[in-house]
Amino acid sequence: KKTEQGYNVINRDSTGGKDHTGGQMPDKAVEMVSDANGGIVINGLDDGTYWLKETDAPAGYRQILDPIKITVDATFTTARDSYVKGDGASNKTLVSLAASAHIKTFLSGIFNEEDLDLDTNVDKGELNITVINEVGKKLPVTGTPALVALYAAGIGMMTVVAVKSRKKEDTI
Repeated sequence: KKTEQGYNVINRDSTGGKDHTGGQMPDKAVEMVSDANGGIVINGLDDGTYWLKETDAPAGYRQILDPIKITVDATFTTARDSYVKGDGASNKTLVSLAASAHIKTFLSGIFNEEDLDLDTNVDKGELNITVINEVGKKLPVTGTPALVALYAAGIGMMTVVAVKSRKKEDTI
């Protein structure tokens, strides 16, 4: 859900789960909107796999069509189960944090796939991913009114030539 600090992941314990597992998963993906600098903050991601899909690219840039697969690998202490919201977060519960992203892109006729190790901070419980949108090559403009007029003139001239040559053949 959207908050002033970004987007918060709903804890599965609050939807019928136990020990951060089970509960009800959302039926559909949550659409998030980036800020003016293109950033999104998601609070409360747990260990697991997430998919980040770009639904709209900035003006003039190529949209990344394939979802980005983000894998979060976190190790927690047993204190996690007694954590109280706002109690100082990860330095009391998080032992290690690693994350990776698998990104597929298609730019200028070339497919590219890469696996990235993401920057993480165990003390703050943060991971960061930077997605770079590329400027795509523009195709030449075709079908302009001037081009249509040129085609019409060319077809007209070919018709006149064909009719005149036919009249010459008929008179011989």
